[in-house]
Amino acid sequence: MDNYSSSQRKRVSRARQRQEKRRTRREARHDAMATLQEESVSRIRQTPLNDLNLQPVSRNLGQAVTYARDTVWHLINRSPLLKLIPLVIIAILGIVWLVSQFSGQIPPNVWAMGVPLGGRSLEEAQAALLEKWANEEINIRLDGETFARVAPSELGLQLDAEAIVAEAQEQGIAGIPFGVSIEPVVSINAGTTQAYLLNQIDAVYIPPYDAGFAWENDRLISMSGTPSRELDVSATLDLIQFDPLAIYEKGQLDLQTNQTAPSSFDATPYVDAAYRLINNGLILTGYDPFIDEYKQWGTNKNYLTQMLAVGPAGLALREDRFQDLINVVNGELAQSEQPRYLEFDEAQLAVEEAITSGESEANVRIRYLPHEYVVESGDRGYSIARKNGMPFTLIEQANTDIDLDVLSVGDVITIPSRDAVVPFEPILGKRIVVDLDRKWLVGFENGEIAFDWQISTGMPQAPTSPGIFQILSKTEEAVGSSSDLCNSNGVCGQWRMEYFMGIYDVAENLTNGFHGIVHLANGGLLGDGAVGAQNTYGCVMSTQANSEFLYQWANEGTVVEIISSEFAPQSDLGRQAMSYMDTLFQST
Repeated sequence: MDNYSSSQRKRVSRARQRQEKRRTRREARHDAMATLQEESVSRIRQTPLNDLNLQPVSRNLGQAVTYARDTVWHLINRSPLLKLIPLVIIAILGIVWLVSQFSGQIPPNVWAMGVPLGGRSLEEAQAALLEKWANEEINIRLDGETFARVAPSELGLQLDAEAIVAEAQEQGIAGIPFGVSIEPVVSINAGTTQAYLLNQIDAVYIPPYDAGFAWENDRLISMSGTPSRELDVSATLDLIQFDPLAIYEKGQLDLQTNQTAPSSFDATPYVDAAYRLINNGLILTGYDPFIDEYKQWGTNKNYLTQMLAVGPAGLALREDRFQDLINVVNGELAQSEQPRYLEFDEAQLAVEEAITSGESEANVRIRYLPHEYVVESGDRGYSIARKNGMPFTLIEQANTDIDLDVLSVGDVITIPSRDAVVPFEPILGKRIVVDLDRKWLVGFENGEIAFDWQISTGMPQAPTSPGIFQILSKTEEAVGSSSDLCNSNGVCGQWRMEYFMGIYDVAENLTNGFHGIVHLANGGLLGDGAVGAQNTYGCVMSTQANSEFLYQWANEGTVVEIISSEFAPQSDLGRQAMSYMDTLFQST
């Protein structure tokens, strides 16, 4: 108890001491203020009124100034709260930092891509960034103008939202008070970027424009050539790879391009030649050797003008405009029972040769596409080949996945292009027609019957194929053989044929054709040299004199039309030959 009382007395004594000190300080401060006021009044009294530059001041205002001054002094010198403010701020910042570190949230006042991330969880922050990314657009520019607007991902740009959020989380109190912005982490998927650029090649491409011509008030004038515009995929890809972030932040990509010079820039020296050609007109004539038909197509003056250009050697065709014409022609030819067409390169060459030579007509061959055949009741591979005028071996080659000996009604097989059996340019003005049923041959020259005679054809087990063929080869003497001429030891005899002209291949190294008498291995003649029977191994045999004449008359490329009850005449000359033979056989 004594100790407690002693301690209590000591605390009271110290409290009184503190109170005394505060009273002493107040009195000293009061005395100092009184002295200051007296000195100020004394100075004012000693100063002339004119030098004081006095202004009327409200008493209330003076009191307010005095009160404000005293308040500031007390806050600075006496208030313990003000001294605690820095500590409070530091404590708050520390709490913010600890919360950001251990709560899994982004610190306040942190931004990225214009998206506020502060206070969000890591997952929420990533989702917000990815949503913003999905709605962004890159302006693809070409020659200073907008070419397309695409999402960054379509261009191959990739956003690493996880890395951005991780950096945002590390900012701590850096965002206070002014905020902090995190730079986006953008990379590139080169494969996606390249694929996008490759898909734009055709859209960007403008072909070089060779110098050409146009009409101005009935006067033909020259048009200057211009270079091409071609997308430089490699340079554009390099540009994106160099700084994908800059592409994203700018929101713009300028496609890089190359140029190719035209064949010519000035058409002025060729205006007169072009004028003559355009006024004379140009006709494109197509010839179909299978049906012996000519078809013609022309153009008007304006279209022909658009087709003409100046190439390295002078007047030439503008390919894109000529292609448009060929497309129209092929659209018409495709309507045939067996679809036909003009081959662009052949037609272009023919027209340019006509232009160079100053002719007003260009001749080109009409070609055939493969077509489908639907199997009917009773069809077999060989019968389908004969019905379509095609050697069986070609049908086999076009249908390797089908057993032509086992067919069902409705099966679809491919019939090769007729051009396969007429590979050479046809000789115009000559045609040989062979009737397998009547065993008769008729030769036409310039549309008129020039000769005819009886022939022999293939025996039933080795029949002659009907169809449209042509003379492929010529040799005055050829040899042949057959399994029928082989003995038990496998040694096969051969026969010799004079004035042989091959017309179609039966198999590898085996060709059927025209020939004269056949010298057999035993020294005799096939059919004793007579004609009018089915006794050959697939060839068409004439007498010695007739075969020699035919050999001298026909050229390689001469068209041969072999008709039968299975394959009707295809050309007007074939039908004329049939009518002629009808009359001939009726009279006999």
